[in-house]
Amino acid sequence: MKPTPKSALILADIEGITGVYEKKQCKPLTAEWQEARNLITADVSAAIAGLKDAGVEIIHIRDMHATGFNILPRLLPEKGIRLQQGHHWYPVPLLGHIPEADLALMIGWHGAPDQPEAFSPHIFHRDIDWVRLEKKPVSEVEIMAAVLAEARIPVALVTADFPACQRIKENIPWIRTVTIPKKKTSTKKTADIQRNIRENARTAAENFQSFPCCRKGPWFLESSIRGKIQEGYFPSAREVLGTLLRQSVFKGIPAPAIPAILQGYRYMGCWQNLWN
Repeated sequence: MKPTPKSALILADIEGITGVYEKKQCKPLTAEWQEARNLITADVSAAIAGLKDAGVEIIHIRDMHATGFNILPRLLPEKGIRLQQGHHWYPVPLLGHIPEADLALMIGWHGAPDQPEAFSPHIFHRDIDWVRLEKKPVSEVEIMAAVLAEARIPVALVTADFPACQRIKENIPWIRTVTIPKKKTSTKKTADIQRNIRENARTAAENFQSFPCCRKGPWFLESSIRGKIQEGYFPSAREVLGTLLRQSVFKGIPAPAIPAILQGYRYMGCWQNLWN
């Protein structure tokens, strides 16, 4: 009899969500984004359903896009869901405290900036031209998977557009992927995709012990930020993540001020939820 995972972690972004195919859908406070909030909530709910089908009782969710207030909490199941909206800097940049989990799912992700054929390709910020770890081009998914590996959480499933899925399979071949079309989808097609997400989430959870974690550090990081190439060794993926964020999203901001800025984003995000 296979063991049942007790808990899982979902990291959700918006660009790779079913039905999101225009960039204005990703921009907070637009009418298009308001609809995209329903779409991201629906894909995450499909993943939740699959995890629950496999017997997972506790599901932690991190809302990763923009201020981190995109998912609509009122539309999620109530039992066993631990949703954290808004970002923290400590102890892990963006994620804050990483909860204990047997596996992770990454729902709605996107390609890297050196993949122009992808939908809205970027890594954290438009200033980043490309990133390589151990000489391999990566996307945000590989960086976050390496961070989670340090907490002994394997990523078992990623949903994203086709170019992103291709790169992920090249770098982390054991991860299950669901390719999300970047075009307007019919109600039936959307239901089919979300059924596929649910089935793959269930299968991933049922086989969670077969998914290894990514390797741990040290990491050799190469990046191009605003055309300036930088490289160096970092002891952990958490240091890689923090360095990239300080060089792009928080450029010119003193490190001690970053937590306060993220607190301001959380206040803004709370207002977004009230506005909705």
